Amino acid sequence: MQTGHFDKLFRDAKRDAGLSHIHFHESRRKATTTMAPKLSNDLELAAITGHKSLSMLQICCKPKPDDLAARLDT
Repeated sequence: MQTGHFDKLFRDAKRDAGLSHIHFHESRRKATTTMAPKLSNDLELAAITGHKSLSMLQICCKPKPDDLAARLDT
């Protein structure tokens, strides 16, 4: 896949769906936060989402406090 190909696919899809107010970084953040509780560690999550560093993953992933507390109880 060439640079910019995924960006064009995303822009075309959101235009066709009438979702011009949606931005890639917002959907990536939502997907990352949704996947986080399903994986056993941050390295797996970073491998799936393509984050190159854990500090960038921290910016994108905002787990809910209740989800974190529930993981401590198990």
